[in-house]
Amino acid sequence: MLLARVPSPLHPIAEHAPTQYRMETAESPTAIPAPFSCHSTASRVVKGEDVLYIHPLAIATQPPSMLYMVCDGHSGSEAANYVAANFVRVLNSFLPARGPSMNGPKDMEVFAEVVRQAIVETFVRLDNDWIAVGHMSGTTVTATVAIGYLLTVANIGDSSAVLDTGCSILELTGSHRIQSNQDEQARLRAAGCQLAPLGFHLQGPARQGELGVGPLRLWPGGLCVSRSVGDLDAGPEVVPLPHIRQVMVPSSGARVVICSDGVWDLMSLSKAVKLCRFKATTGATGALMAAVSRDLRLLVGAAGPGQRGRRQPARTHRPPFPTACRTAVLPCRTCRTNQIALYKGYMENGMPRASSAVADVASDTTNHSNHSAQSCEPALKAGPEYDSPVLAFGSAPLPGSREPSPVAAGGAT
Repeated sequence: MLLARVPSPLHPIAEHAPTQYRMETAESPTAIPAPFSCHSTASRVVKGEDVLYIHPLAIATQPPSMLYMVCDGHSGSEAANYVAANFVRVLNSFLPARGPSMNGPKDMEVFAEVVRQAIVETFVRLDNDWIAVGHMSGTTVTATVAIGYLLTVANIGDSSAVLDTGCSILELTGSHRIQSNQDEQARLRAAGCQLAPLGFHLQGPARQGELGVGPLRLWPGGLCVSRSVGDLDAGPEVVPLPHIRQVMVPSSGARVVICSDGVWDLMSLSKAVKLCRFKATTGATGALMAAVSRDLRLLVGAAGPGQRGRRQPARTHRPPFPTACRTAVLPCRTCRTNQIALYKGYMENGMPRASSAVADVASDTTNHSNHSAQSCEPALKAGPEYDSPVLAFGSAPLPGSREPSPVAAGGAT
């Protein structure tokens, strides 16, 4: 679990963009408070397949740019460790040496697109390099890149990230869990893939007409997600192309929480945020982990642990992926005259656009992370083999905030 803070609730971009974008402002760059000034982490390590990673980036900005990342490995920790060890190096090779010139909104739009392209290139490069190693393990990745007040979140898999504004919640990730993503189901079936739950024999897919156990999986391999790094045995249809969302963070603050699916399977976004909203960042992850442990003990008492089966490799190499993006932008008014266009989504070589919408979570009974509380997945994962990384980061207190929600872009896969 990873938790972080950005200075208090997000303002609409139109309200704070002039200060952030105009060079003629009297506020010097060094006087701007760091949007993400503190972080905390927590995890319950059993199998050791999950990785939390935090590291500064080489791009010259003030305050320094940072990467916050959660990798949820499967079939071993090798892929997750490889991504953590190499992500910053590869990303730095694609990012420009310096931040945007801040001469106007257009500069920020161009820079935001460069960041998106760099992140997509990084995911693809790491996947191809890991496939060349020939190891069977794989990992989901949720990477949060904070460059000044531009927050870019890219993910493959189902480790979700959420932005808490103090009065509402913005989900920053898209779920690639096959069970809940109709677009990904259609893409995989169109490619001739076999989708089925685990059979009652626990050795492979359910037979035709058999109800099976747990969520839909991709066979061979038995993978629950349609996008990941690695997973050599799952076939070339499992791609490393990330869902990306970008938002401008105001100087008044917010908090970002990133958790693996082990947390979101047991609680909704709103419940997680409410548990830690009025706690300091340094104590928020511990509170979430304690709550997950309590829920896990109750769950184990109701349903025993299940097993997952995987088959051996069906391929030896994944072909390279072109990364030209067709962008769609969301215009936002600034200074009553200028407009800034932030990232709304992209379509990658005909890949389907995500259908998920930006969510303002209204109650604990609403789960906008596409991890249904009624699914069988939590029961399958409960038990001794359980990792739940949590990461949080941010800077200023949120209590009592009642500011408008941000104007943000919708995601796409």
